[in-house]
Amino acid sequence: MKKVYILTVTAGAGHLRAADALKKAFVSLHPEWDIKLINVLDYTNPWFKKFYANSYLNVVNQVPEFWGLLYGRMDDKKVVEKMAATQHLFNKINAIRFIKYLKKYPPDVAVCTHFLPAEILSSRKTKHKISFPWVCVVTDYEAHMFWIYPNADLYIAATEHTKFQLERNGIPVKKILPAGIPIDPVFSQEKSKNILVKKLGIQKKLKTILVMSGGFGAGPVENIVKQLQKVNFPIQIMIVTGRNKQLEDKLKSEKFVKPVKIFGFVDNVDELLSVSDLLVSKPGGLTTSESLAKGVPMVVFNPTPGQEERNSDYLLEHGAGIRVNKIEDIGFRVEALLREKGRLNLMKSNALRVGKPLSAVNSAKEIIKRLL
Repeated sequence: MKKVYILTVTAGAGHLRAADALKKAFVSLHPEWDIKLINVLDYTNPWFKKFYANSYLNVVNQVPEFWGLLYGRMDDKKVVEKMAATQHLFNKINAIRFIKYLKKYPPDVAVCTHFLPAEILSSRKTKHKISFPWVCVVTDYEAHMFWIYPNADLYIAATEHTKFQLERNGIPVKKILPAGIPIDPVFSQEKSKNILVKKLGIQKKLKTILVMSGGFGAGPVENIVKQLQKVNFPIQIMIVTGRNKQLEDKLKSEKFVKPVKIFGFVDNVDELLSVSDLLVSKPGGLTTSESLAKGVPMVVFNPTPGQEERNSDYLLEHGAGIRVNKIEDIGFRVEALLREKGRLNLMKSNALRVGKPLSAVNSAKEIIKRLL
């Protein structure tokens, strides 16, 4: 029986969702194998776990401009090389229990959907302290220097451009597979819109706008919904507030002109996208990939400087989304899209053209073929 470790970190929801998608893919292919999804932070000290898990979200939500500067500065090979020794020592000290676990229970292959476990495995392999192969999965549409580890045995990249960036930074081309960011295999399944409309309690004849705030309920969702009330077009709005119960309760207490359906934390995003005409959301790597897989154009509002801006660029480049910089413009821009039916249909086609609904399954198959 093969043993597969899928290693991630709960700093933002995307890395965990990619890991979970890969686990489902491996289980579907080999249910008899031992497939473990491991949050590396569970093997670190409590202070480090709390700091690492919260620091990214706090910086992104409170001072996004600073995150953008830091992200840009760290996307420099010379800067990364200067910091490598310090970073490795810091991670090693705080991940001693995880390293001991790997030594005691080595897998047949390890798959990383976050750069923290990737850095740990890369360092261990450089020192010949692990013999099992490992895979690095880039969960954004551009390969930041955070992701560059030449001794990875295989890279899963979002696109051909991501592949080019990895190759440009020293990753052998034979090690790179542009299979797409891994998303849950359920996004490849076609479902009856009529059945879903009844299940979700929405109206069949109205255009449907899905507003998503992310797993942690971040962003100016309430204001976005108010702007969408101004759209002079027959629409209905579905809102996902994530784990933000306060936002969910507040929205449920509001009276809206347009039909509004409010959801908290959900596990059926594929169904919501299957009945949607547009998605208003931050362009995280996983959210972007899921919307493309379902052929739903995105309305990107004020992406966070850094990886979200780069993901946004990918959507715009391929005609699968628009970017709105001022929240007051959202209603106007959405109405314009809905009225220009030919353009909306073209955007849907563009999304489906570049979407990769079987990314997780294809990645798992290739990992098995090459490394197991």
